[in-house]
Amino acid sequence: MEKIAVFSDVHSNLEALDAVFADMDGVGVGLRVCLGDLVGYGPNPSECLERVRAIGCPIVRGNHDSEVAGDCPPICYRDDVSEGIKFSGGCLDEEQKIFLRSLPFKIRSEDCTFVHASLDDPWKWNYINDRFDAIPTLKKQVTTLCFCGHTHRPGIFKLVGDDDCEEIVARGIASLPGETKCLINVGSVGQPRDLDPRASYAIYCPETHAVEFRRVAYPFEVTQKKMQEMNLPAFHSERLGEGI
Repeated sequence: MEKIAVFSDVHSNLEALDAVFADMDGVGVGLRVCLGDLVGYGPNPSECLERVRAIGCPIVRGNHDSEVAGDCPPICYRDDVSEGIKFSGGCLDEEQKIFLRSLPFKIRSEDCTFVHASLDDPWKWNYINDRFDAIPTLKKQVTTLCFCGHTHRPGIFKLVGDDDCEEIVARGIASLPGETKCLINVGSVGQPRDLDPRASYAIYCPETHAVEFRRVAYPFEVTQKKMQEMNLPAFHSERLGEGI
């Protein structure tokens, strides 16, 4: 039973993506799954998209992917977020945008579901920030496990009874409880927001029914310098060094 590496929210950060792929190679994962938002914010949208395409892994669509591909009603983002989306759109050719438009909103295997934001209307990009936000997705799951991203913060939410939810610490190796439905947020490769600037992803081991949260250091100063040279918003450059 192969280990599954699940990663999300690359956001055009090539240095972080390369570091995470190197870490995956080092721990010997089998399948890899990308939960979307390959583009937006950072300086290398085309390169990141092609890196992920090259490994031939399943990919679900994120909100930034949809915006850059021009395949959803416009969302009212802050100006600094919109600048990153506009920059990414200018870096991709039409074939790459067609590829992003072809991505599904969710993928399901026998044991796991994969989605960018939530199963509660996945195209509306709802944020799962706490256990109350997690309940609608947990109730819609038809698989025991569901993996998501979008908030850029790792987390595990466990369904309790029919209508309640408990949050489990998402650090190191977490053993998952039997047949109980769990929702696992794998954090962000390219823009972590949990006060840890290291890239985040997760490895699921079906044999042990456990999830390992991996943190990978990368040279964020290189990414910051590129963003400064490309006149991308300073806040999104500075936050890389602080994990906010």
